[in-house]
Amino acid sequence: MTETVHLIKTHIKLKLILMKKILFLLLAATFALCNCTKQDLDEIRAKQAELDTRLSALEEWQRAINGQIASLQNLFSALEDNDYVTSVSELADGTGYVINFMKGGAITIKNGVKGDKGETGATGIPGNAPDIGVKEDNGIYYWTLDGDYIKDGNGSPLRVTGEQGKQGDAGVKGDDAIAPQVRINADNNEWEISTDNATNWMPTGVKAVGKDGTNGVNGTSCSIKVDDSSDPVIVIITNTDADGKETDTEISFPLYRTFYIGDDAKAVRNAALVVTHKVTEIPLVLPDAFSKNDYTAIMAQIISKDANTDIQTRAATGSWQVAVTKPTFNADGSYKGDAKVTVTMPVGIGEDGSALLEVTLVGQDGGKTVSTRALTVPKSGDYYYSDGSVSGQIISGNPDRIPVGIVFYVGDIVAKDSHLKEILGGGNADNYKSDDIHGLVVALKDAGNRTYWQRNYTPTGMSVADANDICGYGNTLQMKEWNEKDSHSGNLIEAYGLVAEYATANPAPAGSSGWYFPSVRELSTLCSGWQSAWTDSGTYGGTDSPGSNIDTVNEKLSALSVSGIDAEKVAGAVYWSSSSYRYNEKIAFMVYMLSGNVNMDRKDLTSNRVRAVLAF
Repeated sequence: MTETVHLIKTHIKLKLILMKKILFLLLAATFALCNCTKQDLDEIRAKQAELDTRLSALEEWQRAINGQIASLQNLFSALEDNDYVTSVSELADGTGYVINFMKGGAITIKNGVKGDKGETGATGIPGNAPDIGVKEDNGIYYWTLDGDYIKDGNGSPLRVTGEQGKQGDAGVKGDDAIAPQVRINADNNEWEISTDNATNWMPTGVKAVGKDGTNGVNGTSCSIKVDDSSDPVIVIITNTDADGKETDTEISFPLYRTFYIGDDAKAVRNAALVVTHKVTEIPLVLPDAFSKNDYTAIMAQIISKDANTDIQTRAATGSWQVAVTKPTFNADGSYKGDAKVTVTMPVGIGEDGSALLEVTLVGQDGGKTVSTRALTVPKSGDYYYSDGSVSGQIISGNPDRIPVGIVFYVGDIVAKDSHLKEILGGGNADNYKSDDIHGLVVALKDAGNRTYWQRNYTPTGMSVADANDICGYGNTLQMKEWNEKDSHSGNLIEAYGLVAEYATANPAPAGSSGWYFPSVRELSTLCSGWQSAWTDSGTYGGTDSPGSNIDTVNEKLSALSVSGIDAEKVAGAVYWSSSSYRYNEKIAFMVYMLSGNVNMDRKDLTSNRVRAVLAF
């Protein structure tokens, strides 16, 4: 209110001064030229309009400077309060920034960039404006005027923020500091400054209006730049002293990021988290600067169809469950990085099962920060990673988590393969976790291109499983045993040998089966998807059928290739399976990926492609 009244008074006084000048000019013109022309009167009116414009510009400049001072004080208050920046946006006109803080809200910072000098003083702000800036001394920031400290009534440098309160349980805030204010003295047209909330005003010696009001140098205030390209956010305040020398004061704020559910969430922009185990521990990634003073409580809940959300959960035995492991802190209050949630899936959940996990952090000020993430189970087309995790997104930049394959089937994979059940049980079939989600993964590249199944055919005597079974792992173990015998060096199973070479060069994740030679049923499922009425005469679909399973897989393989991963689509060609024909061991099954057709041929007469798979 005080500033507004003063502005009105200033406006009236300056108007009176200008009117006196205009009246003098009118009288002089009358005595000099009794026959004053219309052109002369127009020039006088134009002069009056120009002066009014200049006066309004000065008043606006005064408001802008005081607004900038208030913004600077808020900025340093946020620094003292250890506030986090949540976002930074540049003003549409390019004159400054809006910096959003977690605790303090939005602060608008205007740049005090020096304007261009107007030819007649009409386009610029004539005269000089005091450069109000900030200077740091031993960790304390003080106000400056043209580079020199502004002193309070006691002759002490004026602090930007108040005295810091003594440390308590959560810290007690000190008294607020008084920000300087500026004004134009209507009597002498000089800038004045107040350090006691506009009670008293001190002259600065800086003229607001030049002698003739036309050729003063445009005013300046400190310039501010904000760099939010990394964490922390850097704010650079450039002050200019009376000699025109520039000095930078740099302050930084930690960038507050909404905390993430899962250590992969940042990379995949919080995309759905794919869970494969009945019980899954999910780390909570809190901000780097998170501390005991930022925390009061943590809560989590699973929202599914029963909670009337858009996330639909397929009916299953029981329901999703979640438990929270609270964060703990070191003696200095820093966070140990151990917060997590433990999610339990319902039994019998299907491939389309999903839910929404919601975690809420409550700060000491009562404020809540909420993070949510959808939970899903693996499905065909998901990416399978070197750490055994599954995601619907490509995760990059993590050398410990790189794509190694594409999921092509989810379901029961051990019903007909006791060896596979044993390896997935960690060497003991009794430890196989049937309540976890299991599936099959195809390798990123072919293990071999034109190769014979067994160039020099020799009966192997290996047991032959039903072609309808998922049994490639068991088949592969028999082939491994055959090839490792010295007596078989002249009649190796070459197709298996290429799979073994691929497995050596491309280690599979721990806990998986490792790469193996797929059976005809597995190969057919890769091409056409799982068919309950499958027969060894073939289920048609294949690469020439949009929307088929192999089409989905190849889309993901292409995406990996585009992202720089060494991956190749499954070709629309014939691939060997590890399955031999029950009634003629000389013949092996193969799948034509272009059409999905299942066929058979002699192991020693035909050369085809080979692709490895694994089970999880």
